[in-house]
Amino acid sequence: MSMDRIEGIRPTVSRAPVSSPDPRTAPPASAEPRPPGWLTPEELRDASELKRRDAEVREQERAQLSVGGPYVHGAQYQHRIGPDGRQYAVHGEVDLDVAPVPGSPEATIKKMQVVGRAARASARPSIQDRRVAALAARLELLARQELRRQQAEAARHRGPPGSTTGLDPPIDLET
Repeated sequence: MSMDRIEGIRPTVSRAPVSSPDPRTAPPASAEPRPPGWLTPEELRDASELKRRDAEVREQERAQLSVGGPYVHGAQYQHRIGPDGRQYAVHGEVDLDVAPVPGSPEATIKKMQVVGRAARASARPSIQDRRVAALAARLELLARQELRRQQAEAARHRGPPGSTTGLDPPIDLET
């Protein structure tokens, strides 16, 4: 697999699947936020669950943003309106840059190590998180192979240690 052509995997890390909107918790479009005293016990439970999910989603994205450094880009959230009329994040994702660094296997290795850590940074990595982490590990492996190939090529041009053939200039011992 060429490091320049990675097909089939988007460099986006996503969380748990987005749930279908629940008609029981979606208020009418004209609904204003309602105070807790106006909610039924079921609506209170739904709002509480949405609040918990919102905190979980935001924490997962914060973890990836903090670990990913320059290779992760802003979190995007999908929201659901709760029975109390408030918006709650139910799904989030960040974009992770999994492109190899052109012409630099060393930089690609370092980058893919960061990307892999970022993909695994949340407490509960999603399937997409695991895919991105696996892709980063694969690209790191390819970069290591390329680095070894480059090092072997350079050693072949230098010749054996102590040799005056190859790319190393002869050393003047009489000066």
